Amino acid sequence: MLSQNSDSVTKKGILVRFILYVCWIILYWTQSAFCQRVAESPFKVSFTQSAAVSDESGTPKNSETWYFPAEKFIDSSQVLTRVPKTQVNDSMRANPSYIFTSGDNVFQRKVKTRIDTFRLNWFSYYLYKLEEPVLYNYSLNKDVYRLTWIRSFHPPVVISLEKKGSKVRLFTKMLTKLPELPGHRYTSRNGTIHVADTSDRIPFKINTVRKLTKRDYQEFTHLISKLKALYISPLGFRNSIGTDGSEWILETHRSDGYYFFVRWSPTGDQPLRILGDYLLDLSDVKKEMRY
Repeated sequence: MLSQNSDSVTKKGILVRFILYVCWIILYWTQSAFCQRVAESPFKVSFTQSAAVSDESGTPKNSETWYFPAEKFIDSSQVLTRVPKTQVNDSMRANPSYIFTSGDNVFQRKVKTRIDTFRLNWFSYYLYKLEEPVLYNYSLNKDVYRLTWIRSFHPPVVISLEKKGSKVRLFTKMLTKLPELPGHRYTSRNGTIHVADTSDRIPFKINTVRKLTKRDYQEFTHLISKLKALYISPLGFRNSIGTDGSEWILETHRSDGYYFFVRWSPTGDQPLRILGDYLLDLSDVKKEMRY
C-alpha cells in the first residue's frame, strides 16, 4: 500500500514538473516574440509581392517602375511663407515660428510633408539604368545591403553587399556618364531645343564582383546594429535642399523585410556616411571623389 502511494506521489510530481516546464517554454517564447515586436523597426516594410512592380527575381516592370515603396518616401521640409504686413503683430516676435528680417518682412516657418515624387522618379530611373533589381517587392532569398551613390558631377555608383548561404560577395557598378532623365529638355548653342534621348543603354565603366570574408559581412552588420541604422527615418527632415553634392541611399533586404534611408551629402559622423564609406572602402571605386 505504501509502495502504491509512493508511486502515485512520484507520478504526480513528474506531471507537475512537466506542466511547469511546458508553462516555462510558453512564457519564454511569448516574451521573446513580444521583445522582437518591440525591437522591430517602425520603418521596415514587408515584401509587397506585386507583379505590377517586378518579377520574382526583382527585374522591374519597365523604366517607370518605382524602386522604393511610395508610402515610405515621405519628405518633411521647412518652407517659409511671407506674412502680409496687414497681419503682422507684436506677439509674433516672441513666436519662434516667425522670422523678422531687416527689411521689415515677416516669414512664417511651416513644415511641409508630402511624397517626394521627384526624387522617387530620379533615384528609381538611375537604378534602372544601373540594371539593378527592385529590393522591396519580392524576397530574393538572400541578404542584400545596397548603397546607391548619386553625385552631381560624376557618374552614379551602386555597391551591393550580398550574402547567400555561406557566400559573401560585393558587386560594384559605375556608369560611364550621368543618365539624362526622361523628358529633360535643353537648348543647344544655336537655340535649338532638344529632348533627352533615354532609349540607349549606358555602358558600365566598372562592373565587378569580389568575394568577401564572413568577417567583412559581420563587421558591416555590426555597424548597422551599433548605429541603430534601421531606426532612422527614411527621408528625415530637411532644413535645406542642396543643388550640388550627392545623394546617398542605403537599402537593406533580408528575410524579415525591407528598409531604406536617404541623406544628402552626409557628413563623416553620420550613420549613412559611416556605412557608405565602409562599403566604398571595400569596393573597386574606393578612389572615387567623395562628397
